[in-house]
Amino acid sequence: MMNLIFSLVLIILLVSIFILLISHVFTFVYLHIEYNIGRINNPQAYPNISSRLYVKNCCQEFFYMLGKFYLYPFKFMNLKTNLSADSSTVILLIHGYARNQSDWLWFIKQLKTLTYPIYTVNLSPRLGSIQEIAKTSLSKKIQVIKQETNCQHIILVGHSMGGLVASYY
Repeated sequence: MMNLIFSLVLIILLVSIFILLISHVFTFVYLHIEYNIGRINNPQAYPNISSRLYVKNCCQEFFYMLGKFYLYPFKFMNLKTNLSADSSTVILLIHGYARNQSDWLWFIKQLKTLTYPIYTVNLSPRLGSIQEIAKTSLSKKIQVIKQETNCQHIILVGHSMGGLVASYY
């Protein structure tokens, strides 16, 4: 029974990677065609990029996307850093639309030298309005942070929709 479950999970994983690869290739072929048509019509507006560099960037982005696919389980982990109950300032990182807190892993690594505690939040409801998300998940997270740290200031850092949610809050 376990072999069957493992096999099914492996098949689903491989099929999803294959679909991701095919969609990525089609997207970059389309963008390359669009780039070449743009260069023909208006060469000054488009920088001259070699096909080799273009393919290299395409491959890099695919592997970054694949990494994001494998980082999804971090959505369910606690990503707090530098926890200090007496800190007067806390940083709260707010992700963008249809994303989760795992988007901030690289950024958290860069900010580890700061003495401020760093928190992340998973916004919900996913299809809710900016106002609804700010009033529900963001305000709840801020209340939890205030209870845990007794902080006086919270620095909100948002990406894309996260910036809108922070601004509305």
